[in-house]
Amino acid sequence: MKKLTIIVSVVIIGFIMASCGNKEKDMMNKANELYAQAETELNAIDNWDGFVTFFQNFKQKFDDFKAGYSNLKLSQETQDFLSNKKEAFDQMESQKAGELFAPILVKGEQFAKTFTDFSLLYLMNNHVEGVEENVIEEKIRKCLGVASDASDEELQKAKGNWENTVLGITSDASDEEKNKALEDWVRTNFGIDSFKSEEDGKKAIEHFDSFYENEISILNSYDNSSDEMIDIMPEDLKERFEKYKNTIAELAELAVIYD
Repeated sequence: MKKLTIIVSVVIIGFIMASCGNKEKDMMNKANELYAQAETELNAIDNWDGFVTFFQNFKQKFDDFKAGYSNLKLSQETQDFLSNKKEAFDQMESQKAGELFAPILVKGEQFAKTFTDFSLLYLMNNHVEGVEENVIEEKIRKCLGVASDASDEELQKAKGNWENTVLGITSDASDEEKNKALEDWVRTNFGIDSFKSEEDGKKAIEHFDSFYENEISILNSYDNSSDEMIDIMPEDLKERFEKYKNTIAELAELAVIYD
């Protein structure tokens, strides 16, 4: 009787082990299918909106896939297989995200730099009604990286060097040459002929916003996206995006121009 019990137990265990093995094989086959299809879809994406949609959909598919095998105790071999599959695909996903996001971030960086330049040029060359001069000087010092305890002479020198570089003129340029360079710069970058009135400033902003509207919208959306979406981005782009955000925050402090 004892021998019979042992034999039956061995048979049952064998069935259980075979069943588990079949389920693990089935899981690996399904994983191969899941990632193969995802790779094909990922390679076909050519815009950021498409990537975001894919990312969200695949995350749901992957969660559903894991849930279907949540009660299965996996062997180390199967765990390693799934881990390697996920790691390889995560790298592909990160690379695609970087390829699509990089040109958007470049446009955002251009926006931040050009608008900062515009704001500083405006502050240096126009009287801002209702704003104390020391407030404006403080903002200029911060943007140019001039220490708060630097002398007025040092500040003026820093302003002159920066302005000459942006406008592409030499330090000995006449007032007429400087004004022409300033008008040309504003016209080229902001599509307006004048640079003197508050109305001009508002027109410039409208023109500029429309030019960068799509990219800025995407960057704002990315900043508010899920942690998973942010984590998938290559490290160098994440660092650049943080710098971009800091620049935008500093730019907001120049909003006094248009209040």
